[in-house]
Amino acid sequence: MPFLAKILIFVAVVIILNIPFGSYRNKTRKFSVSWFASIHLPIPLIILMRRSLFQESIDIWSLSISPLWIIPFSISAAVYGQMLGKRFKWFGTFEASSSEETPAKQTVEPESALE
Repeated sequence: MPFLAKILIFVAVVIILNIPFGSYRNKTRKFSVSWFASIHLPIPLIILMRRSLFQESIDIWSLSISPLWIIPFSISAAVYGQMLGKRFKWFGTFEASSSEETPAKQTVEPESALE
């Protein structure tokens, strides 16, 4: 596989992976446990994918690292995926639904229409 294609596939997958996490993060309270989890849960997957794409063989327990120049690509793709996910409303909000918040609108008909 050409090297540029590997980079493009890697960036696209990282963005797509972070979109649902960004959507969920948008619905949580800032600096809560679930907020931190939605930011940090995709990181191990990104590291494993980066190591498998940019090394000849993957050995999870070895201390070898992938090229350091790919890390800015992965960080910026993850941040962009989180920002895109913030715009999507895939997960329900924790607020009360609109029917519970506002009372039902009552229409008042003129007295002449009732006769």
